[in-house]
Amino acid sequence: MKSRVQPVYVLFVVSGFCALVYETIWLRIFAIYCGNTTFAVTAVLTAFMAGLGIGSYLIGKLVDRSPQPLRVYALMEFLIAVYAWLLPHLTAQLKPSFGFLTNSLQNYFFPMNLGRFALVLVLLLFPTAMMGGTLPALVKALGGERGQTASRLAVLYAMNTLGGALGTGVAGFYMIGSLGLERTQRWAILINFAVAAGAYLMSRLSDYSSASVPPMQLAPPTRPPQNFLLVCFGLAGFAALAYEVVSLRLLLFLLPYGYNNVYVFSTVLVTFLFGIFAGSILVARYIESLRDPLRTAGVIQIALALSTGLSLPVLALLLKVAPAGEAVPEFSTRAFYSFLFSFLVLLPPTALMGAALPVYGRLGMANYARLGTDVGRIYAANTFGNIAGAFLGGFVLIPFLGLQKSFALILLVYMFVGVSLYGAAEPPGKQRRYKRYALAISLAAILVVLILPFSRLAEPEPPYKLLHYSEGISSTLMVLQQGPDCVLQINDFVAAGTDYEHLRNQRMMAYLPLLLHKDPRNALVICLGTGTTAGALALYPPMTRITVVEIDEQVPDALNYFSKANFSLRLSRKAKVVVEDGRAFMEFDPGRYDIITGEPLHPKRAGTVNLYTSEYYKHGLDHLADGGIFAQWLPDHALTRSEFCSIMKAFGDVFPHCYLWMGEQLVMLGTRQPLRPDFEQVVARSQMEEVRAGLYEIDFDDPIIVLCGFLAWDDNFRSYAAQARQLTDDLPWIEFSRDLENHNLIRDIFSRRASFLPMVNGLDASSEEFAAAYASQVRYGAAIAALLDGQLPAAIAGFEESLRLRPDRRAERWLRTARAMLAQSRSQAPALQGHP
Repeated sequence: MKSRVQPVYVLFVVSGFCALVYETIWLRIFAIYCGNTTFAVTAVLTAFMAGLGIGSYLIGKLVDRSPQPLRVYALMEFLIAVYAWLLPHLTAQLKPSFGFLTNSLQNYFFPMNLGRFALVLVLLLFPTAMMGGTLPALVKALGGERGQTASRLAVLYAMNTLGGALGTGVAGFYMIGSLGLERTQRWAILINFAVAAGAYLMSRLSDYSSASVPPMQLAPPTRPPQNFLLVCFGLAGFAALAYEVVSLRLLLFLLPYGYNNVYVFSTVLVTFLFGIFAGSILVARYIESLRDPLRTAGVIQIALALSTGLSLPVLALLLKVAPAGEAVPEFSTRAFYSFLFSFLVLLPPTALMGAALPVYGRLGMANYARLGTDVGRIYAANTFGNIAGAFLGGFVLIPFLGLQKSFALILLVYMFVGVSLYGAAEPPGKQRRYKRYALAISLAAILVVLILPFSRLAEPEPPYKLLHYSEGISSTLMVLQQGPDCVLQINDFVAAGTDYEHLRNQRMMAYLPLLLHKDPRNALVICLGTGTTAGALALYPPMTRITVVEIDEQVPDALNYFSKANFSLRLSRKAKVVVEDGRAFMEFDPGRYDIITGEPLHPKRAGTVNLYTSEYYKHGLDHLADGGIFAQWLPDHALTRSEFCSIMKAFGDVFPHCYLWMGEQLVMLGTRQPLRPDFEQVVARSQMEEVRAGLYEIDFDDPIIVLCGFLAWDDNFRSYAAQARQLTDDLPWIEFSRDLENHNLIRDIFSRRASFLPMVNGLDASSEEFAAAYASQVRYGAAIAALLDGQLPAAIAGFEESLRLRPDRRAERWLRTARAMLAQSRSQAPALQGHP
């Protein structure tokens, strides 16, 4: 019998692998059309799970009518593969519909996203329904042996979940970053066809027919009504996904993954799925011998409640004994600690979740004749509970209840289900007592919501002072103060601030295109942040319309804390905010702009790479009006040279004319026509009252210093990155990069510096003033490179020479910094000499 059963288990492992690879890929594909917002991602996941639930329910019934359930399974796997091959073409056909929703319902957040959900559901319903029908089909094929049906269900569920964990891990840690989305999906389709062919051949070579199996009872002699079981399992499914959502938000803060936190999602999901596999495979050995499965189901749910309550204390203990964050520099070490943290926190509750479904199956499977129907109903109840948990966990529990209340409420849901099941196993005379217990738990849940104080997911670390805190749909947002400066922290990283370095970056994202454009009247700003960039543009009198696209709905509420930096930006008709993912907005927005500027998060941040790919830049070029300028921040930290050049190549391959400028950090400018700024215009615009004060505050009030920031353009720009790897939507490899070592790119860039004189009209290059300014900036750039190399004496000499040629407040700041660093290193040297 093993020779007949084991190959099916292997097929179901591979089937689960393909399903989770598809899910991972489809989430990224639909993020382009629906946005990378939590609401949009949840809509895609909900559509995926809805298809699973509907398919398990409907196809479970059809399986009972088929004499060859394994062939039904083979057909479903074949159809999944065919549909996955067709899906990109079908999605392209519906792209205008996504665009219509985005443009016509832009200011109606929920209707727009519900419309997107409906379109995604239409596209994914068929393949996910087929996936949902695979478990009932295989249980029907293998469950005809008396005394083995529940154990076969447990092992099949475990094997499919194990395949899902492998698919998530391989796709998230290797395939997408190395092969790209299209090639990864092709491999999954090819494997899917192999599974279908293997299942069909096995059905021909061995007997998996259900027609010859005699009718037999499967359920225990006494059990509660099936609807009672389905409601309980649905509530358990709700608690399971709510727990996953809340835990993921918590672990995003605490797992040591640095910039490329895309791996956090894969780590948590792999752990979650592996835990379910472990619980299900362990219970398979004992499921048939359980004397009272109903009481066992109750005990499992009560144990789930207790393990959920222990999650926070266990994590707090781990954080005290193991390093995290920047203290864990190597990728392999970070991965080890992240998996260790996740397994120790999540494995106990997820293993109990995995044990629950087989026990419910033992209770819910009435007889072999309707086995597919019963398994389908059980799986559907759990899946629709999952949908409610995923939705309410992200959109209700975290934003409105906070961390502590959310965990308490999930614990009480598990406890309610456990007590209800345990009580149902008691004699009728004792059941009334357990009904009172269940009522008390319900009242406790209400009291938790009403009385328990809101607890923060994160607390500021000294010396920061908390000014503002909010839990939103997609993030935890804090405004922190240190001395005179404030920072905007989103989840585990600082997104923007009012300190000198942040201010220089954010202001010049507005001022640089503003000074160079001939007559800017409207602008598009991708990412609101502290509002500094948008505020600088709004203060320019001729500017009539500014559209700001911000993915996080909480960010506009924090603007008042940064009023000094953003010039008291007022969101009105002149400057309006659209809460949307910048990439989805650019994909469908019909507008054209004189200036498009933005400072997205670092490209290694999960979901941000979509704002650095060739396709994104093509949309940016399409949205430029005549004479328009596209500006984008280009970080020079936490990027290797190959990663840095890959972004430059994507930019240079799209824009006919491209420019690299350096202020505090780097900015890329792209245009259709060559930039030919008039020097007198630049001087006049920089001296406007509304512009001059902002430039002075960041030491860019000298137009010659601004123009001296140009390092490369056009052919020189492209030659620097000519051999770089492509960065596209299909191959977003930078997001999956594992090298977080900071490389000094500045020296290499400065060595290729070209004169900007050919691009500026009206500038007298022979004047002593210009010659001194240009020479000063050359020395300044060399000194910055020496400072980053750790060559402090050379850096100090370079800054001093730059200041001798021309006064420059930036050089004065850096000179003080370099001298302080040198003095500190010398003071530490004697102490270090005494140690080997």
